[in-house]
Amino acid sequence: MRNLSTAPKLLLSSCIILVLLLGISQLAGNPVTTVHAANDTWTTNGPQGPVGQPIWITSLAIDPTTPTTIYAGTQYWGVYKSTDAGSTWSAIASGGAVWATDDVNALVIDPTTPTTIYAGMGDHGVYKSTDGGATWSATNSGLVYKTISTLVIDPTTPNILYLGTGGGVDKTINGGATWSASNKGCNYCGAELAIDPVTPTTLYTANGRGVYKSTDGGATWSASGLTNYGISALAIDPTTPSTIYAGTAFGLNKSTDGGATWSASGLTDYGVNDLAINPTTPSTVYAGIGFGGVYKSTDGGSTWSADNSGLTDFNINALAIGPTVSYAGTTSGVFSSQPAAPSKTYSVYLPFVTR
Repeated sequence: MRNLSTAPKLLLSSCIILVLLLGISQLAGNPVTTVHAANDTWTTNGPQGPVGQPIWITSLAIDPTTPTTIYAGTQYWGVYKSTDAGSTWSAIASGGAVWATDDVNALVIDPTTPTTIYAGMGDHGVYKSTDGGATWSATNSGLVYKTISTLVIDPTTPNILYLGTGGGVDKTINGGATWSASNKGCNYCGAELAIDPVTPTTLYTANGRGVYKSTDGGATWSASGLTNYGISALAIDPTTPSTIYAGTAFGLNKSTDGGATWSASGLTDYGVNDLAINPTTPSTVYAGIGFGGVYKSTDGGSTWSADNSGLTDFNINALAIGPTVSYAGTTSGVFSSQPAAPSKTYSVYLPFVTR
């Protein structure tokens, strides 16, 4: 005899199945889409010391005309050079009373004559090479302070350079032959420097009290809208130079109006050691974090994610971003990374259901 008490359950189950089938048939042929975004992957091939010991990297510079050539400044090991995008390295300035006892805190390359390179030293001022690093000579005439923390070069008139020291900003108009102080309106500035790539008479510098701006080639400086911060890194968007990023011990700030106003830019509670912007896709920004590795933003600093795949040293001291290869200078050498593959979109099509 049939159990009539199960009839309502059977009817309910049939209705549920029918509703599911109808829903699937309506979705048939429509893709369910997921996005997979790849991260960069870092590898390292040195440089190493004479007995294979790791080398502390303090600065990086990419040849603007031959980007497979890169220079690395070090702590106590001078300058190293790679001509194959970081696969192999050779020492081009090492030993002696200068290179073996000092840090190379800054490197800049003449954009029109890239065999001309300037090295800013921690205690010995500025050294210059005109033969791709084969030989170097001091160019310190006029410098009162020789503790160089940063160097920038005018991209249109490369005989003009600016440097920052513990005592302020200095300027040369003759390729380093002579220097003169350029500090009016900004006491003890020069911890960081950034130069507008479009209007190079506009510069930004910093001291322990914030960011300062000059619009007359460093003759005078005035405080920007970012105050009460010790600045550890500055970077300017190469295509929209009114956009500036400033790294601090407490995160990142961004201005989109030439420094008049600033806002926190997504990366908070991190000490930022260096900043670099992708030269071809400037919405992609990299931040080197002390003991935190590399962080990357692809939306102009609104959101950030760790970009550390392959890194074995997370203390990032320097960053350099080329058109095809990115570089991170750490306490154990240079890591390089090919750009991440574009985000891939996968579409899964539900099967058709006939009724």
